[in-house]
Amino acid sequence: MRDPNDDLVRGFARACRRGDVAALRATLAADVIAVSDSGGRLPALPGLVRGAQDVARLAAALLGESGLLWGSGSMSGPGSLDEPGEPGEPGDAELSTEVVNGRAGLALRRTGRAVAVVGIDGTAAGITALWIVLNPDKLGGWHR
Repeated sequence: MRDPNDDLVRGFARACRRGDVAALRATLAADVIAVSDSGGRLPALPGLVRGAQDVARLAAALLGESGLLWGSGSMSGPGSLDEPGEPGEPGDAELSTEVVNGRAGLALRRTGRAVAVVGIDGTAAGITALWIVLNPDKLGGWHR
């Protein structure tokens, strides 16, 4: 059976890839929340973000093609989400729609290794919650 949120999630994914904050905001409910679990690997990342504008900015910053998780940059090297010495390139990343906890969601992989999985809840008003897992200890089952 098709998830009723499929179209909403696909639109969110397209906006994420472009890093388009306005398009992201259009997919979100006004009172949306984003909860992230980085396992302490990204200490500056807030655990909870509220509101369409702030959640859209967070999604663009993390999941956009020029975002933190796509290519070489501050996420690479020892103590980062990458393995030491594996800087990655933007072309190595893929954001795909996947089934996450039984619903439409997203997975971001770099060279086949999951760096983020996003569970998404939504209603007719838009996306109401993003559950963003960045903790490498919880992503092993998502690697290809």
